[in-house]
Amino acid sequence: MQSPFDDVLYTNTVPSDTECDSIRSLLAGPLKDLADAEEKMRHLQSLMNEAAQKREKLQQFIDAHLALLSPVRRLPDDIVRTVFTSTLPASRNPTVGSDEAPLLLCRVCKSWRTVALTTPRLWASMHIVVPPLSKFEPLVALVTTWLARSGSVPLDISMVYSRACDPDIDISPLLSTLATESRRWRQIHLMFPRLAAHSLGRLLSDDVPRLQSIGLCLPPPVTEEDLNGSWPFTFLATNTLRNVTFTGTHSFVDTVISRGTLTHLDISDTFTLAPSL
Repeated sequence: MQSPFDDVLYTNTVPSDTECDSIRSLLAGPLKDLADAEEKMRHLQSLMNEAAQKREKLQQFIDAHLALLSPVRRLPDDIVRTVFTSTLPASRNPTVGSDEAPLLLCRVCKSWRTVALTTPRLWASMHIVVPPLSKFEPLVALVTTWLARSGSVPLDISMVYSRACDPDIDISPLLSTLATESRRWRQIHLMFPRLAAHSLGRLLSDDVPRLQSIGLCLPPPVTEEDLNGSWPFTFLATNTLRNVTFTGTHSFVDTVISRGTLTHLDISDTFTLAPSL
């Protein structure tokens, strides 16, 4: 826009009183135009906001109805079960947590939850991380529920200690819970201290008719009592056992094993866990 004051704009020139009156007169029109423009912008913004709200409501309405037409809603439950089982980790047991299948599948919608809870294969394996004491009882309850959902299918279970776990925590209730389903054990890999071994010591070979693979490991720190203590696992004499892994103590070796059926035996060096002994 052209101005009679172009030569002094953006300078430190001090206008005279007459020039000040001229400037005020000059700005009367632009100030009105600016006010009109701002009013128009507010009106247009109001229209935009109204249109955006209407668009959002329409989109929600459309999406909700399109969801009813989704092909996955018409899939037979047996196909959904197959898809669900394919979401399980391929190289490890699924963690007992809500951030992956199968628990994650239960959080999507009611129909998925129903299918997941009625698919025993989804719950036939689990990886347990022993938590701090404050979270131990809820974990035992969750494991109990998990086992119930697995029906009668063979079980693959692994268990380790978390870094935050109290090394003196009594995990006997958890081992006892797992032992109630020993007849379905197929692959079991457990980390636990010698003091909790009694939870499994009552099991006989007839109590583990499906057991094919077992791994037993001592959690650090390993004590001399752990190394030299008794591990009365008579159930390892079962003739179904194929793979055995012992880590942490030579006392495991004294356990009676049905060696005639073994195809793999791994005994890790005790001193890697207790180098000071």
